[in-house]
Amino acid sequence: ILGGKKVKRFLALVLVLCMVLALAACNKNDSGGNSTEGNSNSNSEDNSSGESTAAKIADTIYIGYATEHTSLNPAKTNNGDTNQLYYQIYSTLWTVTEDGTIVNDLLDDWSVTDDALEYTLHLKKDLKFSDGSDLTMQDVYATLNAYITDPSSPAGAELWFISDMEVIDDLTLKIYMDEPYPPMRNILACNVGIIQSEKVFEYPEEEVNINPETYIYNGPYKLVEWTPNQQIVLERNEYYHGDPAVTDRIVLYPIQEDSSRGAALETGDIDIALSIQAEQVQ
Repeated sequence: ILGGKKVKRFLALVLVLCMVLALAACNKNDSGGNSTEGNSNSNSEDNSSGESTAAKIADTIYIGYATEHTSLNPAKTNNGDTNQLYYQIYSTLWTVTEDGTIVNDLLDDWSVTDDALEYTLHLKKDLKFSDGSDLTMQDVYATLNAYITDPSSPAGAELWFISDMEVIDDLTLKIYMDEPYPPMRNILACNVGIIQSEKVFEYPEEEVNINPETYIYNGPYKLVEWTPNQQIVLERNEYYHGDPAVTDRIVLYPIQEDSSRGAALETGDIDIALSIQAEQVQ
């Protein structure tokens, strides 16, 4: 228990700290923050009317990441950096929620036989790709078949359990297996289950996501520019079937040096830095 003098000193210290923090907050509000020329979105609405301020999400979010992409072809790449990007521009049949639950994404419903050897999948109605074309089970079949039949595809290697597929109609697909495989939905809920447009497979694999004619997506964002070693630009996909993306654009910069990436975050050149090192966290 503190003595009388110690209590007074402690209370005085608390009072001083409160005053310092209050002054710091005022100075920060007066200075307008550390916005850069290309990234100067206001964090609060005009309060001249006396209404309470409200947070505003920037129209464009700038992100620095560590590893430059050498390919953005889902059939050919399977690593953490590309998968982070893929999940923004592509959808899967199932998806995993924050608490680890597997839920339908592109699917409306599904069923499995008692012997667990035959799955029947039903797509949601009126699904669209970012170019406005219909997303049907023919696209699902073409995607999974392209992965499975490509010996060099890491996605195909993960789909070994599929022995055959049959398109019943635009919204229905059957998947057959020679033996039960309990993690089936888990696998198709990750990057291995990314669904692409059938049109994309008409182009050479080295042109996927490089030739603008292959820019066809079904995720919350669509890729509109990839300049290797410079930047990747994503924009909101107006045809996305889920909740709209919360910001209009995302611009990603490859900043391979850890210290440079941290410095860019501190100066406000980027809003988010991926793969921050332990010594930079504070």
